[in-house]
Amino acid sequence: ELKIACLSNRATCYSQFHNYKKVIEDCTRVLEMDPKHVKALIRRGLAYEATEKYKLGLEDMREAQAVSGGSPVISQAIARLTANCRYL
Repeated sequence: ELKIACLSNRATCYSQFHNYKKVIEDCTRVLEMDPKHVKALIRRGLAYEATEKYKLGLEDMREAQAVSGGSPVISQAIARLTANCRYL
């Protein structure tokens, strides 16, 4: 639990510095330990979006929506990512 919390918090710090590669790495490690960790799914999904990996971001956001029941952040990200996937 402590390792998950530390990695999740560090991913948040990395996102503040726009270090999306590190956000993805830390969130992936969190999700290996807890595949339904909603915050890690959202953070990684947003990092994928920032790095133009729209399909991967959309997968994470859909999983976050399935696990959490949804939120405005998730819904808005799904709409953006879906629109971006159409142009690929």
